[in-house]
Amino acid sequence: MKHTPGPWRRVNHLIKHGPDYVAIVLCEQFTKEDQANADLIAAAPELLEALQNIENDDNSIPAAIWELRNNAINKATGQS
Repeated sequence: MKHTPGPWRRVNHLIKHGPDYVAIVLCEQFTKEDQANADLIAAAPELLEALQNIENDDNSIPAAIWELRNNAINKATGQS
């Protein structure tokens, strides 16, 4: 599965990529929490890329942290 590449940005209740809409955040009232959720969604492509670029060739990252990283990547790419 391939997602729309970043960067994404939040414009009110819309998540946009260039002139196109990636997602619409639907809620009865657009609260500060809803805005924060939309900002997190908009950051998703950059967060995924950052996780994918973390290397652990020397095994210096603790196993539990490395597992969190791998689980997040798997969830974001539909492999979980």
